[in-house]
Formats: sequence, structure tokens, C-alpha cells
Amino acid sequence: IRLLYIFLLWGCANQTTPTGGPKDETPPKLLRSSPANKERNFNGKNIELVFDEAVNLNNPKDEILISPRTDQEIEFKVKKNTVTISPEKGWSENTTYSIAFREGIRDITENNAPENLKLAFSTGPLIDSMIVTGRVKMALNTKLPEKITVALYQSDTFNIFAHTPSYFTLIDKKATYRLENIKSGEYYLYAFQDNNKNLKVESRTEKFAFLADPINLTGPLDSLTLPLIGMDM
Repeated sequence: IRLLYIFLLWGCANQTTPTGGPKDETPPKLLRSSPANKERNFNGKNIELVFDEAVNLNNPKDEILISPRTDQEIEFKVKKNTVTISPEKGWSENTTYSIAFREGIRDITENNAPENLKLAFSTGPLIDSMIVTGRVKMALNTKLPEKITVALYQSDTFNIFAHTPSYFTLIDKKATYRLENIKSGEYYLYAFQDNNKNLKVESRTEKFAFLADPINLTGPLDSLTLPLIGMDM
């Protein structure tokens, strides 16, 4: 009996931890947002997004891209399944904003991010609808750096070393880009490394590309290729 008791204790002590269920690979689903996507005449200050599960923020100031560019401080908050975005001074009047969330919002279990989550809204009666798409490549047969910024400038007197763009985005894993909800007009198209994440070129080691002639946006433009070169070439 004593040997049997010892054997039973040994067996209990060596039990393996039960395995959990299947890995959660389902990203958070957006249930509703204020403003709604493509909403016009939005006059609120805070943007609110509600998901079907609890979420976390992941480097929102780097991952969540808001165009047109604003220099004011923007606060990102999360409470359970709700994310709030609050600009310090509010949103500009009669302006179409486009927000790409990238990896900025993830679930709390497996860090799944909503795929291609975007939100566009207008503080005026119209939604700007111009689109520019294309890809970035290296001018020489070298590896393309990660996180290349593609940007549109409106003025012909801008300086990429001193001025920030009107619209911007980052290339995806296939080196393609898509700029949406742009106001019609004339722009200069650039691509560049942004190691300091301030939307400016600040080092001779940062590569850049541009189209020599301005583009006139009266309709969507696609397949615009930007070959990156080094400034010291």
C-alpha cells in the first residue's frame, strides 16, 4: 500500500500542463466608428473606434498614419475594445482626412492587427477622392530599405530637407504604395527614407526618389514608379 501511494504521488507530480485551444489568428473586427467611414460634415473632436474584442495600441504615433499631415499633438488612448484619437486643437475645417492604421491596433492575445484598416472622413460637405498608386524600387540592383515614405508636396518651393509633405504613406511589403482621398490639384511626388520619422530627409545616407515633373491630379493616377538613389551618388 505504501509503494502504491508513492507511485500515485509521483504520477501526479509529473503531469504535463494541459495544452490550450487553437491559436487565435482572427484579427479584431471593427464594429463601428465615429465618424463612420466616408462621413461628411464631421464636427466632433475625438475619433472613436469600437472593436469586437479587447485591443492594445502598438506604437500608434509611428504606425497610425494621418493625412494630411498635422503638426499638432495627437493623443491615442485605448480602453478595453475602444480606441480614441484626439487632436490637441481639433480637426481643420473643410478638410478630408485619411487614416491608415497599419499595425497600430492589435488584439491582446496574439497581437493580430486588423488587415488594411482605413478610415476617411471630411469636416466639410465633400470627400476628396483623388488616388495615386505605384511602387518604389532601387535604381541599382541593391536591397530596398524598409519603411520608405511616399509623399506629395503642393508647393513648387518646398524643400525635402526642411518641409513636411501635404500627404504621405509608407510602402507595403511588396514595395507598393497607395495615397487616397487627396484633394485635386498639382503635386510633386517623392519617396525617401525617414530614419528620424519626422517626414524630412536629414542625412546623406537616406535614399530618395522623385518625379521630375509635377503631377496634375484631376483623376486617379496609377503605376507611378519611383527609383531610389543615394544623395552621394
